[in-house]
Amino acid sequence: MVKGKYVLEIAIVLLIMSLIPAAIAAPDITSWGNNKTNNNTPTISISIGDTIRFNATANETLSPWEWYVDNVITKSATSGTSDIFDYTFNAIKTYTVKVNGSNGSNASDTISWTVTVQAAPPATSKPTITSWGNTKTNNSSLSIEINRTESVTFNATANQTINTWNWFLNGNNTLTNNSSFTYQFNNGGSHTVSVNGTNTTNGTTDNTTVWNIQVIDNEPPGNITLSTNTSGTTWINWIWTNPPDFNFAMVYIDEIWKRNVNTNTYNTSP
Repeated sequence: MVKGKYVLEIAIVLLIMSLIPAAIAAPDITSWGNNKTNNNTPTISISIGDTIRFNATANETLSPWEWYVDNVITKSATSGTSDIFDYTFNAIKTYTVKVNGSNGSNASDTISWTVTVQAAPPATSKPTITSWGNTKTNNSSLSIEINRTESVTFNATANQTINTWNWFLNGNNTLTNNSSFTYQFNNGGSHTVSVNGTNTTNGTTDNTTVWNIQVIDNEPPGNITLSTNTSGTTWINWIWTNPPDFNFAMVYIDEIWKRNVNTNTYNTSP
């Protein structure tokens, strides 16, 4: 009888334990950044009146996301695995911006930025490009290596209002009046993208940002099209159409390589 009592008590304990839900792990914010420094640095320096877009991504859906400025909740977003927050800093002081969220059971960790706001530069000074980035390296690197046909978006920010942005591809003006420029690199080799800007008050920026892009051509060129094949007793003449992405044509006779040519003709004795 005693033994049966213990068995019953153990069964009751196991039943109770099965009804208790497993502890839900706290979510983590796994990445964060801003469009001023274009990285995850926690300290940012800006001029009064500047607007910064902050972003954060978690390892699971958070509902809600909550953004704080100097410990005052400023935005409470609906559910999602990521969120953004735009804020304009209109006072010369040091701000603290924070973000966290909840999965309904536990709060996530908190990410903080310290934003130091300084006086705007004198109105008589030329504008300056103060930060830049790209979607390939996601930082301020000016040397980029990509594969052919990849697209990259470049961006720049100045310390004054820019009325006209000037983007150049390999020295040619793209006529893109925007703080960002997107281009798909379909040709291998070395390329440059550069940007400056102009405002109606103080002129053109006193600096130009230049990216050096190395495009790796990892795809074979298209096929050649033979258009003329003539021969005599002592000669052969071939004329063909090269594909648009060729560097040179490789000539073989009876499967034996003869030479590389960068034209669309070849003459030889058989």
